[in-house]
Amino acid sequence: LAGSGAFLVSFELESQAVCAIQSIEFVRLDSNTPEEALHELLVKKWEMSRPTLVINIFGGDFEKKRQLKMIFKKGLWKAAESAGCWIVTGGFNVGIMKLTGEAVRDYTDAYGSNHMNAIGIASWGCIARREALENHNYEGSFPASYQSEDSDSGRPQDLQPASIAQDEEELPLDPNHTHFFLVDTGFNRRKGRDCQFRTRFAHVIGTWRDEENREVKVPMCGLLIGGDRFNLEQIFYALTDNRCPIMAI
Repeated sequence: LAGSGAFLVSFELESQAVCAIQSIEFVRLDSNTPEEALHELLVKKWEMSRPTLVINIFGGDFEKKRQLKMIFKKGLWKAAESAGCWIVTGGFNVGIMKLTGEAVRDYTDAYGSNHMNAIGIASWGCIARREALENHNYEGSFPASYQSEDSDSGRPQDLQPASIAQDEEELPLDPNHTHFFLVDTGFNRRKGRDCQFRTRFAHVIGTWRDEENREVKVPMCGLLIGGDRFNLEQIFYALTDNRCPIMAI
């Protein structure tokens, strides 16, 4: 990606929960990467077609009631009945992001990979064991090897409740997402530093450019489950910049 400061790699993501290795595309890139470069990456590098529907998932950890989990999964499956649904999350293996990955995995196993893509957008400084994804020559890794783990089951029970936000965190990436944008915010572990990038990415895929550079509007909606004040900032920009309708649960 000329001028963007990004390098493109694919990596094998191993999940301790399922003991499986799968190849997932990701790019580490500057938070100010131009929108034209993002579109070029999606179309020319990853050969992705225009989405038919974009669902933005906001939120983090939350109380996982079995009934809520099933309602959420069935809702995503219903949305994916027409091929080409893209689901955008924070990309970590925790809370609603993890549940989204599981829903995409289950649907893909049953109906094939052309119906649904799960795209994670995460701050580089918040990724646990991110050194496994680095190449100090800045030439990319083919592939890099990254091992995920179950953040939910590994958490001590006496931690603060999910409603009390922590400003800094390091979390593993979710093994069931199909693509990742790792927004280079340096080694700052403060949450929410990818907010502006995610807003611009939503604009890119929501106003898709066709082969003749004509703008094609893509239906878009958002869902907020749990979360913290950093998610409220994401919601603000989704509403004001992209006019994305949001449902809060």
